[in-house]
Formats: sequence, C-alpha cells, structure tokens
Amino acid sequence: MLVQRDDRWLLTVRGADVDDAPGQLGLVGGHLEHQGDSGPGVLEATARREAAEEVGLDLADAALTYLESEVFTTDAGVGQVTVSFLVAAPEDQEPVVADPAELTALGWWTPGEAAADPRCPPWLPPMLARAELRRRRAPAAPPPAPRPPAADDPAAPGPAAPTAP
Repeated sequence: MLVQRDDRWLLTVRGADVDDAPGQLGLVGGHLEHQGDSGPGVLEATARREAAEEVGLDLADAALTYLESEVFTTDAGVGQVTVSFLVAAPEDQEPVVADPAELTALGWWTPGEAAADPRCPPWLPPMLARAELRRRRAPAAPPPAPRPPAADDPAAPGPAAPTAP
C-alpha cells in the first residue's frame, strides 16, 4: 500500500530477519491470511489490516484507490502476486513501527529521497513515479456550490426586469 501525506510517501525499512528484501526500503503490505481473509473486498481488507499491524494506522474509513498489480519472484524464488493501492494518511494519526520483527524504521520520503538511498530497491522509484501520476490524475472533489445571497443582502440581484417584446 502506498500511503501518502502532502508530497511524501510512507516507506518502511524491512527488518534484518525477514524472508524477502531484508534491510531494504519497502511499502506497507503483507499477505492474505487463509483463515481470516475472504469474500468481497478481501484485498482492500488485507491492505487495511496490514497497515494496522505494521504501522498502527487505522484506515477503516480511508478511501483506497487501485494503482496496479504484478507478479514477481521473491528472493527465495517464490512467485508472488501483489496488488497496490494508494491511500491518503489520516491527518489525525501518525504511523509507528508496530511490528519490530518486520520493520526497523519508517518515515515520509519524497520519490527523490527514496531513489538516492542505497537501501532503495530498483522497483521502488518507478512505482512511486506511477503513484504520483495516479494521485495527480485522481478527480478532485468538486468545489461547494455557491450559496445564494440572502434576501436582505443589498448586493443581491433584484427581480428580473421585464423585457420588451
């Protein structure tokens, strides 16, 4: 999951003892749990659960936007499918390292800062670039409708004048 706040992305530093990409920068995410994850919206529920487990963010009410999916081979040679969502971080929450066995640190990074870090895997900068494009393409909320002027407002237009035939 790509968690965004302002012009920065929440990135993690993976623990030294994890199976895949130890010590590298990464995203919040995880796996379907065979017993608990099923039914409609299973991928979205999994993303929200992982955010809570890994970085302590409650995204139950946050809108997730699909970014992309892909298949890749892990460091252990196992094929894996990933599905990535974008989400705006809730302003009233700060992420924390909630699972120190999986993560050693986290922070808010610009794409350029991530690319310059020696712990950055080669797939991450292009993914952040695609996420930036998608975020900028997302439709903005429409502006509120203008309120009609109050009847006692002297600047309010009066009744329309009759027109000559």
